Amino acid sequence: MVDTNNITPAQKDGDCGRMLRWGFVFFVLVAIVTGLVVKCGRPSSTFTWDKTWDTKGQTPIGKAAASGDIETMKQLVEQGTDVDARNSYRQTPMFMAAENSHVEAMQWLLEQGADVNARDKHGWTPMFSATSHGQIEAMKWLKDQGAELNARSNSGDTPMSWAIQSGRAKAMEWLIEQGVNVPDIFSMNFALGAAAQRGDIESMAWLKEQGANVNGNGRISVAFTPIFSAAERGQVEAMKWLHEQGVDVNIRDDHYGMTPIFSAARYGQVEAMKWLHEQGADVSARDHAGFTPMFGAALYGHLDVIKWLHEQGADVNARSNAGFTPMFSATVYNQVGTMSWLSDQGANINARNNKGRTPLSETDNANAKAWLRNNGGHK
Repeated sequence: MVDTNNITPAQKDGDCGRMLRWGFVFFVLVAIVTGLVVKCGRPSSTFTWDKTWDTKGQTPIGKAAASGDIETMKQLVEQGTDVDARNSYRQTPMFMAAENSHVEAMQWLLEQGADVNARDKHGWTPMFSATSHGQIEAMKWLKDQGAELNARSNSGDTPMSWAIQSGRAKAMEWLIEQGVNVPDIFSMNFALGAAAQRGDIESMAWLKEQGANVNGNGRISVAFTPIFSAAERGQVEAMKWLHEQGVDVNIRDDHYGMTPIFSAARYGQVEAMKWLHEQGADVSARDHAGFTPMFGAALYGHLDVIKWLHEQGADVNARSNAGFTPMFSATVYNQVGTMSWLSDQGANINARNNKGRTPLSETDNANAKAWLRNNGGHK
């Protein structure tokens, strides 16, 4: 019998170490055996949550479906992959095939038992995917297989509402032909803005024929019109079409008082700005807060835009109603290259706003502060 009272601390530590090591080995063995039992004892068809995802969260069979590669899908299914295996968004291969209108792949998936009304984590069905990408043939096929045209997502959206948000006029037209309720005029205006953002002139023309206003609200939160949407994405042809319909290139939004050239500057769309300027857009226009297009370009470091604006006569020391200049804007996101160029053109790095504060006083960014200090900035 062991006298526990005479066991040394070293012996105790040794015994504890051995116990921990053997406990760990036992745990690993149990985990391995359990895994084998589960893997061997469960039919592959019930394993629908395929976690062999790539960096974008897609499964091998989902990637094959997206490209319409039926042979690869066949091989994967023969190896035990479920035709309804879900990716990180809980979308099945049917979603991927519908999004890209691979109808033959969709038919093959259906024949293997795939669900045309499967729902992802947002409550979308494959019909949503087809509709939001304007895939009419896929939509028709899905309907023929019993897919719901008025399915509602977790947030209450329907395929029609996503056709609207995506500006897919052909999808809207087809849904209306199937008896889905005709959208209201606000929705038509919104869809026109979305189509303008994509540069889809055919959809824009159809929506206008249905009563959409080319100067109507193209957004939900703020009254930007379709030409703003086209400008921010550099969709020059869409802007030309809108201009031909009578849209003013100096139209102002109802909230901030900006013009389309502000949107183009903010998103770095030089060609769109050039076209707008040729049509009479003011490069030094001011919004309700007194900002000019150069402020937005400086904020996001679009140096090519700033240079072009400067060439057209825009002021690098323009002051907003609160006394800010483009230099202040450039410091917000550490746009040191922009700050340096503005300074070379005569921008005052020690300009004071209406509260008497300089760019160095206002910025919280270390790189911007360091550059300002190294170039004579002070508070």
